Amino acid sequence: MKKWIKNQYISTNESGYMLVTVVLIITIIAILGVSIISMTLNSVKTSTREQHDQSAFYIAEAGLTVKMEEVKQIIDNTEVISDSSAYFENLFEAFEQLDKEYNQFEMVSGISERPYAAITIEEVADQENTGTYVMTSAGHIGTNARKLEQTFEVNRTQNNEGSIPEMAVLVQETIYADNGTITGDIGTVMPGDDTMVISREEIVNGDYFAPRGSEARAAKILNRGGSVFYPGANDIAEKGGYPELPPFPDIPAGYSVLPDTEVNGFHVVNDGSLLITDYRANNYTLNMDDNLAFKNMAFNANRVLNIHTGDSDKAIVVDHLDMENGHINITGTGKLTIYVTDRITFGSGSTINNHGDVKQLDIFLEGNQELKLAGSQTIFGSVYAENGEIDLGAGAGVKGNIFSGGNHIKISGGSWAAPTLIFAPNAEVSLTGGAAVRGAIIAHSYHMSGGATMIWEELQYTEGPISSGGISGDVEEVQLELSPVYESESVE
Repeated sequence: MKKWIKNQYISTNESGYMLVTVVLIITIIAILGVSIISMTLNSVKTSTREQHDQSAFYIAEAGLTVKMEEVKQIIDNTEVISDSSAYFENLFEAFEQLDKEYNQFEMVSGISERPYAAITIEEVADQENTGTYVMTSAGHIGTNARKLEQTFEVNRTQNNEGSIPEMAVLVQETIYADNGTITGDIGTVMPGDDTMVISREEIVNGDYFAPRGSEARAAKILNRGGSVFYPGANDIAEKGGYPELPPFPDIPAGYSVLPDTEVNGFHVVNDGSLLITDYRANNYTLNMDDNLAFKNMAFNANRVLNIHTGDSDKAIVVDHLDMENGHINITGTGKLTIYVTDRITFGSGSTINNHGDVKQLDIFLEGNQELKLAGSQTIFGSVYAENGEIDLGAGAGVKGNIFSGGNHIKISGGSWAAPTLIFAPNAEVSLTGGAAVRGAIIAHSYHMSGGATMIWEELQYTEGPISSGGISGDVEEVQLELSPVYESESVE
């Protein structure tokens, strides 16, 4: 069939083809529209993911910045003590108390949880006067997370004024050696003649030191053929200044007092006293979960007390440490400090920390009380007698360092197993009767006779308040050094 429209001839078949074409075009446009919408939606999702990923980076960065400021405050507020290991231990304990999450961020639409940064601090190294740490901040927003890390160092700069010189004997006034031997340099800071009087030249195997202007007549040698002056001592200024005795510490207050404790019917702890005075208390173990205070710690009949410090430093304050006849052993890895407020009484054969690690024990004796040891009585640790005299005789000894503000230290017989520092700036230190000391003696004056021996050796116990580190360890400043921030590849 044929139709005529306004003189134009159109066939029915041609009309059908046009309809199909129109439908096809509409279909293609619809498909393109759906594709464009799908692509747009995917692009929005990708953009959101990228935005959240970048946000996670900034969240981690913010957490790192905020917590590093808190670290700086901790460093400023942590007491700087001479004991380097203890200082860094205190510092890291404070770091561990930091809030490990920082979440001061706005909520994000479509995410139920508030964005946050998870913080960790790890100790990498603790060497001498430097502590090295790594702070990690992991930023979280929804399912996106990124982690940043920054290494930082805490450096202690110490001055060297008042450090212990490499000398066998250094005094404020005079040295007199009638007999025995001194291996190492000796010197005085007092100007004048005859400040170092030596009976024979061979007694001193080392150099003499005196103040400038006194070098020619400071050292007097009393040889059999008549006295002579040593031909020119060295200037004591080459050895540095005379060190100052560190202040005696304040005795801690408020330590725990144990309740009465029975062992097989015997009160090993009774009314604030610890009594190792019965066979039932022999080998009793005092587990120190905290610092403790006692009125009295008493021993007899060669009985033993084991003090377990655990893995951290502990302290005991006691009025009377009555070692009539007994022994204290220290177990655990923590250091023990004993503060004695009244007196220490040592009897036959008593020992404290016998053959243990000398670095694990410090004893502070308050006041003017004398510390006297004889026979095989020994303390394997360091002792600071505030103002009391010290008398060590017939093989007895303090096997660590000795500090004293008292006027006399007498050592007669016996020997030291390791180099020790005897520092008593107000005292005459005398070695007699075959006494043998290795290390260094810093005193007001020094007297040696009876075949005694003094040998300078490098000091072994150099950390802690009763040590050369306690003298020369004044810290000038503490500095914080930050390494560049870098991004870790993984997030836990």
